[in-house]
Amino acid sequence: MTITPSNATANLNQWLETRTGPYSYGYANQLAWGRVRNVSSIFNNNTTQDPAAGPRTPHYQFVPHASPDILPTGEAILSLGLGVVTVSSRGCVSLNSNDPFDIPIIDPHI
Repeated sequence: MTITPSNATANLNQWLETRTGPYSYGYANQLAWGRVRNVSSIFNNNTTQDPAAGPRTPHYQFVPHASPDILPTGEAILSLGLGVVTVSSRGCVSLNSNDPFDIPIIDPHI
């Protein structure tokens, strides 16, 4: 599909009038989770243990997102978000004072 400025305008008008069309699809319509393989060299030494909650818990997630009307040149784009869902650092959050409006002390322990 070739995207032109008139298509983008038509899609925007469709959204404004009926709340349907390409602008109604939301941020992402697919998610994917994955794990580092158990035989990976990162887990082969005795100093690094798997930080996941269990043997089937993911380490990361992918969020693919296609945005056909983003660019004014009519080109479609695909973006890919990546998030770490199992972290190995165990930081802490502490109160800075007894005032609930004070900013807390955040130590990510990285």
